[in-house]
Amino acid sequence: EDDETWKIAINFRSYADGFFQEYIDRYEAKPFFYEDGRAGVVLPLGKAIIETAQAQESKNPPSFAYSPKEFKEDEAKARILETVVTKHVWYQKYVNLDQKFDIMNQDKMILGTMYQYVGYRRMFRVNRKFKKGTKLSEGKFDLSEELFYDDLVVENVYPQDVWLHPLATCVEESPWCFIRKRFDYATFLETYSDFDFYKNVNFVEKGKWVDSTSNGGITRKKISYNQQDEVVVIEKWDKMKDAVTIRANGIEIHYG
Repeated sequence: EDDETWKIAINFRSYADGFFQEYIDRYEAKPFFYEDGRAGVVLPLGKAIIETAQAQESKNPPSFAYSPKEFKEDEAKARILETVVTKHVWYQKYVNLDQKFDIMNQDKMILGTMYQYVGYRRMFRVNRKFKKGTKLSEGKFDLSEELFYDDLVVENVYPQDVWLHPLATCVEESPWCFIRKRFDYATFLETYSDFDFYKNVNFVEKGKWVDSTSNGGITRKKISYNQQDEVVVIEKWDKMKDAVTIRANGIEIHYG
């Protein structure tokens, strides 16, 4: 069901992907050609306008706020979220919120819109200690796992990586939302290292997307030739079912 819903969303939104790429190419002043072979005129005017506006905003950064939806209880949630982000998350070195807002403002000017995700993340790291009674040259370690991060996170999400219901004009109107994230394999393992929350992480194969077949079997397809180390994570936020499904290269690693 999730696969079919995602395919519908991708097909409906595919027309916009060309516009996103066109905006990026114009900002970068890349040459382009019409179908009949004529060369298009490229001027770096768009880039100059955006960078001028960004320089002005850096002197007087825009403020932000979390707006509640139509439900009364959302007003309190919005106030709490805004307080937590401005008073706590902003000072988390791991989050680096200042840089994220600078990037979001720039890309918003290029693409016309941007998304931002506020969530929670728990990460672990491997701690290596030399074994007692061994020489340094032997390279023998005692390995232990320790908590690395346990707090809120804020992530920028590009519009090319978000799919909404075909009839929705914004996130609030959509009964579901797909979000795509890309990682190299090592970063994926670090990001999804909370095995109390995520499952099947060790079954995820880098560079290969797993699809189910009609007879209950599975197929493995290479993502692309030059992305053999990549893991593509797809999150489905289903408002109607009040559930989140997370798949990594086609393997379900969370449902709840």
